[in-house]
Amino acid sequence: SDPKRFAENDPLMLAERNAERIRNHVAISIVIGTKDEFLPRNRALHEKLQQLKIQHGYEEIRGAGHKKDDLYEPAALRGFEFSAKHFGK
Repeated sequence: SDPKRFAENDPLMLAERNAERIRNHVAISIVIGTKDEFLPRNRALHEKLQQLKIQHGYEEIRGAGHKKDDLYEPAALRGFEFSAKHFGK
């Protein structure tokens, strides 16, 4: 409920402030449903990461809302592959 704290922790602002530390050092994958109420913010984050030239994966799952079960079947395998590639070392 604290607007200042919210603004300080906004993913778009964090990405901008920390771009050099993130770029080529942090693995990022965004998976979002097209019926998720947070879709506009995730699209904005995707665009911000592109502007900052921060590599990341981005996928919209058609018809999925903000429930893991909506995303699990269509995206789970890619999620496991992403995790194995970036964290399995």
